[in-house]
Order: sequence, then C-alpha cells, then structure tokens
Amino acid sequence: MKSQSIIKCLALLLVCCAMLGCGKEDDSANNKPGSIYGTVTDKSTGECVPNAGVELMPKGLRTVTGTDGTFEFVDIDPGQYNLFITKVGYQDYKSNNITVRAGEAARGDVQIEKMPSSLQIVDNSGTPITEIDFGSDEGVTSKTFNIFNGGVETLDFTITESADWITSISQTTGIVNVGVTFPVIMGIDRNALSEGLNSTTVLITSPSAGGVELVVKATIIQLLPVVTTGEVTNITSKSAACGGVVTKEGERPVIERGICWSDSPHPTINDNKNTNGTGLGSYSCVMNDLTNATKYYVRAYAKNGNGVSYGEEKSFETEKFPTFQFGGHSYYVAPDPGNYMEWSAANSYCNNLSLEGMTGWKMPTRDELVQMYADRNSIGGFINVSGNGHVGVGQYWSSTSSSNGHYAIHFYYGSIIANFNSDECHVRPIKRKN
Repeated sequence: MKSQSIIKCLALLLVCCAMLGCGKEDDSANNKPGSIYGTVTDKSTGECVPNAGVELMPKGLRTVTGTDGTFEFVDIDPGQYNLFITKVGYQDYKSNNITVRAGEAARGDVQIEKMPSSLQIVDNSGTPITEIDFGSDEGVTSKTFNIFNGGVETLDFTITESADWITSISQTTGIVNVGVTFPVIMGIDRNALSEGLNSTTVLITSPSAGGVELVVKATIIQLLPVVTTGEVTNITSKSAACGGVVTKEGERPVIERGICWSDSPHPTINDNKNTNGTGLGSYSCVMNDLTNATKYYVRAYAKNGNGVSYGEEKSFETEKFPTFQFGGHSYYVAPDPGNYMEWSAANSYCNNLSLEGMTGWKMPTRDELVQMYADRNSIGGFINVSGNGHVGVGQYWSSTSSSNGHYAIHFYYGSIIANFNSDECHVRPIKRKN
C-alpha cells in the first residue's frame, strides 16, 4: 500500500511539472514583439509622400517616411495603436485602430489630403467663386473679382487670358499679403462678342500656391437690328445721297429704316431723317435742302419693336456752288452778282471772275441757259419775277449771239428772247466741274 501511494505522488508531481513548463512556454509566445509598416500616399494623385511625419500613438514613437513614402515601427508590444501623420501643405491625419499581434507585422497604409490652396478667388462677400458671368445686359462691361491669400506666407500671382473680348484687367501681376483680399477689375467689349453665349477661361497662378481657373461668360441677345452705313454719293450744294444695309433684324422685325443727318456729329432720328422700306437688305435715301459749303454727318438707322440702332457715322461737305448737268458734264453755277449789266460787261465779269480760289468761269450758252432754267429750283438764286416796267427784271444773258444781239431767257415766263440788247439784264456765271 505504501509503495502505491509513493507511485501516485510521483505521477502527480510529473503532471504538475509538465503543466508548469507548458505555461512558461505559452507566456513567452504571447509577449513576443510585433511591428507596423506602411506607405503614405497623396489621396488625390496616389503618389508617395516623402518626409511625412509619422507618430505611433499612444507610444509616442516617431519616424518620417522615406523617399518612397514608406515607414516602419518595430519591436512594439502587441495591442491597439493609431498613426498620426503630419506633412506641410497637407491636412493632419489620424488613422483608425491598428491591431498588432505578437510576433506579427501589421500593415498601416495611409492616404493624406492636401490642404486647400492658399490662393483663392472670392466675390466681394468673401465667398469662393469659380466663374464670372457678365450676362446679357449691354450696360454691364466691367466686373470685380478678388484674389484672397489664405495661406501663411505672401504669394505673388499672374493672370493670363486669351479672349479678344476681354479688353482690360486692372492688374495682371501682383503680391498678396497673408489674409488680404486683392481686388481685380475686368473689362469686356460687348461689340467683340459673338451672338449667344461666349465663354473663356482665365488662369490665375502663383509659384508658391499653384493655380486656379476662373470661367468668364458673357451673352449677346441681339435685341436691336444691325445696320451699316453706306458711302455718301451725288453730293451737290443742296443735296446728297446715302443709304445702308440691315444685316440683322434683332429680336423683332425691322419696321423702319433710313438715314439721319445733321451738321453736328452723332445725328439721330430726332434730327433730319429720310426713310426707305422695312426689313433686311440694302436701301438708299436722299438728303435735300442742305446748305452749301457745309459739313454734314450722316448715319444709317434701323428700328424694330425694341428700339433704334445706328450704323457708323460718315461725314461729307456740300459743294460751295450749286450744279446742273448738261451734255454729259456737270457745271458749277456762281451767284447772281446782284446788278444789271449790258452784255459785254456781263461777259467780261464772267471771264474774269474768281470765287473761292476758282477761276475759269464763263457766261452760259443759250442751250446751257435753257437747262439752267429747267433746273432753276434746284440751282436757286434766280430772280424770277415779272417785268413790272423794267425790261431786264427776271431776264438772264447767254453767250450765244443772235442776228442783232444775244439770246436771253426770262426766268419768270420761261421765254427765250432773241436779238436782246438791253442793259438791264442779269447773268449767272458757270464753270465746268468735270
């Protein structure tokens, strides 16, 4: 019995020893150190981020990423950890829990985001904007945007644009201090816009803060007609011709078109005007009752339900003397000297006349005088009253001889008088223009 008890005790002792030995071996495996490794990359581009600070929390161990963005913490106790990433120009980042198991390597890849650019475009209230819209109002030709420096250091900027309808930018280069809003005024030429929506992109760049794009828009709604002014032709001392071409009617049909003129610049339909038709196309008008030797200004115009538009302004000067046409030529007509003359004196007066530096005047022939009588109203300046006892009243000499004198015409009766020898007769010298 005693020997059996001894055997039982020895067996129990061996079991205890075995159990104690196994416990020490298990504790050693559970306490074996682990590690954490990973790569820090840019969230937007996926590129590796070198020289980023990596802190192991709560241990407080620190390292920096290599040129390939990698990092590693070794010989760390099993447990729960976080990674805290810092990098200039990036937002700070704290990872989710990473579990480190004994003797194992845990992966902790991290993506970090860049901080918002310190270069911002804002409106007058400080709200970030990405576009400027000039709209369709013809009166809006300038707008202001602002460059804001939200960084920690001054930045210099450059503005680049390529649209021919952007005519001015108040400052295309400059320096903006930290926290400062820098206003920029942009001007456009609506006449250079195409019909409909016009859009372009303006680039604002800074070597230290990158660049931002600003979309600029403007719209042309052709409310009014589009008309061009033609050349001035058939200029005389009292009249001239001009016209225009309506190329676009605008939002509504053209209900009136014509020309307007004045002896002052920028004539409107409130000055002198003459009309010719409606709608699209070319047209011509005549300006009458002009004053000789006077400078005039003329513009074509077109009117629809939205208003009146004008073509470019043309100017011209009326002839110093009235003219008439005869035998394929144009002739100037000098003023009546205002006194009666017998034929030889009248002929001498005409041949020796000099007006406005012009010489070479002559007395008209009978046929030329007949044409002058036909054009008497457009020429003007004739004495055309009845005789009232004076033989020469209303009568004008010609250079053509008759059998016993010279021919004359009475400008009241229109009669041709032959063999006229009176010393009470008028004369109108003429000069060939071409």
